Amino acid sequence: MDLQQYSELWNAVLEELGHKISSVALELWFGKAELSSFTATEATIMLPDKFKKGIIEKRYNEELLAAFEKT
Repeated sequence: MDLQQYSELWNAVLEELGHKISSVALELWFGKAELSSFTATEATIMLPDKFKKGIIEKRYNEELLAAFEKT
């Protein structure tokens, strides 16, 4: 996968995630996030700080996994 494909996949995941969480939460927690790698079993998302990482893992992990599965 090249950078363009990562970007397209990440945008599709964010669009799907937007159906599950508010637009404010989507922008606040995922606005600066980037998909840095992706395999059939793992996605690595770059975030600007550990605080956002912790919030996403704690509050949005299930929704994020479901969004990846739908795309």
